[in-house]
Amino acid sequence: MKMANESFTSRLIININDLLRVHRVEKQRVEFKASWNTGGTSFQILHSITAFGNDFLNDNGGYIIIGIEDEPSEDGQVQVCGVPSQDLDNIQRQINGLCKGNIKPPYYPILSPEIYNEKHVLVIWATASENGPHECRKSDRGEFQFYIRRGPQTLMASPGERTQLLLQHNKTPFDDRMAGHIVQSRKYLFNPITEIYLVIQSTQEHIQCNPREIHSIFLGQARPNLACRGLGIETIT
Repeated sequence: MKMANESFTSRLIININDLLRVHRVEKQRVEFKASWNTGGTSFQILHSITAFGNDFLNDNGGYIIIGIEDEPSEDGQVQVCGVPSQDLDNIQRQINGLCKGNIKPPYYPILSPEIYNEKHVLVIWATASENGPHECRKSDRGEFQFYIRRGPQTLMASPGERTQLLLQHNKTPFDDRMAGHIVQSRKYLFNPITEIYLVIQSTQEHIQCNPREIHSIFLGQARPNLACRGLGIETIT
């Protein structure tokens, strides 16, 4: 069993304390869930993962934090419920399994267990996708729908918003795409504290970057290699 004071290898490029402080009022890029279950909560989270991946408003994705109450306390402090340490591995497996079966084209967020105020929380980091737009089932065995973020809410896209999503991603719907098509694009890494972007020319299948460059961009974040691995990026020295 993991103890609350045990350190984790974070997959985030921002400290959990800074994340909660920076995004306390920036609710369009963060969502809090007090707990996880495989019922209604799971599909609410899947819809938000899909919406952040679709990045309709060009916010560069967002975060869902499990184990935090949605509303702060009366004195404005973050209310931490925590996630039982023995459940962390199982929750991550369930999230990945649900993403595999309910989001198309396939999209997987970055999952990072963290410790805040001596309690375990799970951060779901859904970066802006290069392979979208994505659809997610409305419910178990339900129809596939496009989801977007509008302010602090995750909503089904209207027909007009669906068209705009397709134009933004400059692609035909997933079911109509030809197999093996590779889209040339750029990868944007973003530090919410310094608000500095690092742009990496890439394809959807392969990304390369120099970890020293990432370290110089993400000021104070001394984990350049982890930042690369967390995003599925191959580092080169």
